[in-house]
Amino acid sequence: MGSEALSSQTVRAKLLPRFPDFVPVEIDHGPHVESLISGFAPYSDFNFVSIWSWNRGEPGGLATLNDNLVIRWKDIVTHELFLTFIGRNRVLQTAETLIDYAIASGIDPTLQAVPEEVFESVQLDDRLIVEYDSINSDYLLSTSEWSTLPGHKFKNKRNAIHRLEREHAPEVRELDLTDAATQSEILRVFRTWAGQRQRSLETTIGEYTAIENLLYLTSREPCNRMYGIGVFDAGRMIGFNLAESLPDGYAIGHFAKADYNYDGVYPFMLRQVCQYFHDNGMEFLNIEVDLGDPGLIISKRLSHPAGRLNRYTISRRENSDLDRSV
Repeated sequence: MGSEALSSQTVRAKLLPRFPDFVPVEIDHGPHVESLISGFAPYSDFNFVSIWSWNRGEPGGLATLNDNLVIRWKDIVTHELFLTFIGRNRVLQTAETLIDYAIASGIDPTLQAVPEEVFESVQLDDRLIVEYDSINSDYLLSTSEWSTLPGHKFKNKRNAIHRLEREHAPEVRELDLTDAATQSEILRVFRTWAGQRQRSLETTIGEYTAIENLLYLTSREPCNRMYGIGVFDAGRMIGFNLAESLPDGYAIGHFAKADYNYDGVYPFMLRQVCQYFHDNGMEFLNIEVDLGDPGLIISKRLSHPAGRLNRYTISRRENSDLDRSV
């Protein structure tokens, strides 16, 4: 459990093209993507399910450069294109080549969300500017802590859960994500959440489509790493949490939405998910990034993260001349 690859019985490995050729992500790219990110911590933007969910179709795209994975992302907030990469091969040359391409293509020349591990064996100098990318750095929760919510720092979470349990009778069910009726209920809860938060279609269509993409993936592939739960009150789904087990003691949370009339449902779901992953040997749950959104910053910090997966931006210093053999 937790280490199965996407290269299941029905997935055939399809290789990505070499940069500068990009292709939209396909299901059969899963094994190649996962081979390129093997050995790295689970940075959310490089997780195959995340790529499939959020970056499917044009103008997004995937490629390889120096055996590193390159992604052309459409920014979720600004809708502008940007480039990022993960890998340890000829890192400085890769960065410089991507910056050249971005400039020539009219894309933001600052590479974003580049994992910290990329630079571990690289001697940096003043020819490139590397800066901390807080809005794209993932938050990690301890599944052990969240399974029991011990001590004073989790007091508010415990109280919220107890209040939910006193005022309602929440029932947790593991979801069959391949079931069409279940998929419809998940999307209904999303629409309920969007209406309660007074979010317009324009501001929510990206996430709604991403959830549809994930459900499409699970309905087509025996993706047995996915774990989805629904919370029900009187037989009606009031919240859902969709997550994925990963190798090396990690899991990642992809989507969670709930009816805001049920105070405490979010920590209730998160505790359940962490209990499941803790029982199955996963030490950390990646709850992804805050994108600089004030509400997300507060909620993720109030979740008492055990750490973060740091990422960085890379830009070119003016008048620099990089030795591209590095």
